[in-house]
Amino acid sequence: MNIPNYRDLKQRTDSALKVARDPKKTILVYASVLTGLSLLVSILLEVLDARISNAGGLSKMDTRSILSTVRSILPVVQSLVLLCLEMGYLGAALRFARKQYADHRDLRSGFRYLAPLLRMVLLQALIYTGILLAVTNLVAQLYLITPFAQPLLEAVAQLPDPTAALDDQALAALFLPMLPMLVITMAVFALLAVPLAYRYRMANYRLLDHPQEGARAALRSSRHMMRGNCFRLFKVDLHFWWYYLLTFLATVICYGDSILLLAGVQLPISETAAYFLFYALYLVIQFFLFLGFRNRLEVTHTTAYEAIRPQEAEGGVVLGNIFDMA
Repeated sequence: MNIPNYRDLKQRTDSALKVARDPKKTILVYASVLTGLSLLVSILLEVLDARISNAGGLSKMDTRSILSTVRSILPVVQSLVLLCLEMGYLGAALRFARKQYADHRDLRSGFRYLAPLLRMVLLQALIYTGILLAVTNLVAQLYLITPFAQPLLEAVAQLPDPTAALDDQALAALFLPMLPMLVITMAVFALLAVPLAYRYRMANYRLLDHPQEGARAALRSSRHMMRGNCFRLFKVDLHFWWYYLLTFLATVICYGDSILLLAGVQLPISETAAYFLFYALYLVIQFFLFLGFRNRLEVTHTTAYEAIRPQEAEGGVVLGNIFDMA
């Protein structure tokens, strides 16, 4: 089974969204929760940093330790919650594609999949980390025996003690000589990782349909379904190039305070205020991108999944209520 062309997927997506109960409310709730939670956690982290800085001295060591622990755990909890919310939204999008009953309450269903979803994320992280380490080692060995490595070797020779921990000044001196090797490393990694990422693109949908099979089975099924379909899905994604570009630009804006500092531009506000200014701007742009375009993007992907998934007797029932809206 092959993924249809974009024109066919677009027609199916339009038909599914037309009869869906209220996809706009679903994405509105999802985008609002994601934006609000991200902003709340950022504020809490800033407050915790200030409290930790003020909790000096031996008498406040216990307080400082507790605050540091909370500060370390909070981003992890945020990531898990957002992961589950994303899974709940994917479940709603899958129902939209199947013209089944779905609304914003389906976002909560993602928390049922926390354990297998976490295992699947960790398995993929291990795979990509292994590829990155192998590529880094191979590129470094080959690069260092070429004439292009001469500036890097000279920079290392000029260090007072190459075996000691490097300070910021030493790292800055090594950055430019290392830049060509880093670019080659990331290019080779992308050539290997991007096709692999496409092979795993259907794993979340498969886990939604068959949570009892577990993370490894979902990844294995995704590889099987995407055999011969990776480039077809890539061509579908090319039609959404503008969405990915806008998402990338929003991410660049998120780091606007750091970019301005690197460019030597000093804003007439504090560093904390500059950080929250650009971060809030990023969240606003992301909110409206989700609100305007995320449903169409995600239902297009779930429609592609519907076209290539193995046909089953139950018709691909997914999550809770399945009232047919067709």
